[in-house]
Amino acid sequence: KARKCIAEVARNRRAAGREGGIFPSRPSEDDLKNPDTKREWENAKKAAEDAKKNPELPGDAQHFFIRCKSKGPKGPWWAEGKDPFKSFGPFRKLSDKGDVPKCDDVYIDVYRGIQ
Repeated sequence: KARKCIAEVARNRRAAGREGGIFPSRPSEDDLKNPDTKREWENAKKAAEDAKKNPELPGDAQHFFIRCKSKGPKGPWWAEGKDPFKSFGPFRKLSDKGDVPKCDDVYIDVYRGIQ
């Protein structure tokens, strides 16, 4: 469900003409040799396809924020204290790669109406 919403946010941003803010990446062929990476990639592709066929988010849901509840900010600076429209989690993050630290309480928050 969270993957699908991220795909919908990306679609909503493109439809609104918003540039940047989401940086998609593809695993390399070497990465896909890892069965966990391959499974996650296949799940992400299915979610993106489902987002095209069965969108659930309104068009003004154009932002998401990934956070570790126990470490780091409670929300993004650009949301100015607004509550998320939808929130998914907790998830476990097993590495320190990226902007979110390794932790057991990762949440993905979707925001509406952010200019």
